[in-house]
Amino acid sequence: MGSIGVVTGVIAYLLYVFISVLASSKLNATRWLILRADMFVAWIFNATVTAAMAAAGSYLCLTYAPAAIGSGVPEVMAYLNGCQVPKIFNIATLAVKLASCALVVGSGLPVGPEGPLLHIGAAIGSALSQGHSTSLGFTTNLFRRFRNPKDKRDFVTAGVSVGVAAAFNAPIGGLLFAFEEVASFWQHSLGWQLFFACMCAALALNLLKSTGRALMKKGTFGWFDKDLAFEVDLAFSSHVLAVLPAAVIGLMAGLLAVLFTVANTRMARLRNHLHPVLRVGRRRVVEAAVLAALYVTGCMMLPLFFPCTRTECVILSVEGGMGSEMQCQS
Repeated sequence: MGSIGVVTGVIAYLLYVFISVLASSKLNATRWLILRADMFVAWIFNATVTAAMAAAGSYLCLTYAPAAIGSGVPEVMAYLNGCQVPKIFNIATLAVKLASCALVVGSGLPVGPEGPLLHIGAAIGSALSQGHSTSLGFTTNLFRRFRNPKDKRDFVTAGVSVGVAAAFNAPIGGLLFAFEEVASFWQHSLGWQLFFACMCAALALNLLKSTGRALMKKGTFGWFDKDLAFEVDLAFSSHVLAVLPAAVIGLMAGLLAVLFTVANTRMARLRNHLHPVLRVGRRRVVEAAVLAALYVTGCMMLPLFFPCTRTECVILSVEGGMGSEMQCQS
């Protein structure tokens, strides 16, 4: 269990580094073109690079590992509930998942690595616990006692937990996610093993983060600093009557969620009806590239229709390959 956590933590760090390098390179080049050339040239560059990265990620999935398409969460949950989904844990799916996730997230599209990390962790848990690989065509005498459906399911559950723990830097969150959402078979002993694996994943990830900051002279090795994924530091006064507008907002949000779900379903059906040719085989790559270019166009053009508000902002440099930080005062 501990090895699953350590390996997943290391792979999660490498994935974050690749995403940060791709995203920061594209962002810095686009910013340079806006300042030195003009907005049109920057738009052409940004749209072309984003569409190319989205198309490359789609091509890898469609050509080499169709099981890597999507987040992978429904497939993993189906496996843990007794459904045999072919090729979701083999080496080709894992490699394509890593590469396509880095490309698509690094392109700047509104997606994240959290779902793919869950699938990646499950694949690592399945691979490390069996001691053989049907994809690579080799077998060993290691872990022969774990080559049964029950133990393999437990190790895949552990992979899901450490994937969530590495994605959100939350060991307890990874344990609770597996317990509440994905695991159909649970034992008290499995809970302690999963918690240990999640702690190993978080420790490995944070150690590598501190190592990256130390190598870049931005921190000290072993010092876990600025590693909170989500934090709310706000105190305010309230009144009991505030429950009424809160209830109204909750009701409106629920109704809007229903409308969004219906609209999304009908849009998907309309899309399949209007574009049956583009959604066959590798021609689906064209659809991904076009949608990526349209998204970039909207992100770059919409701000031009609204006046700017001057702010004093400082963009800090990338720390340990884990992204940048912006501090602003309005």
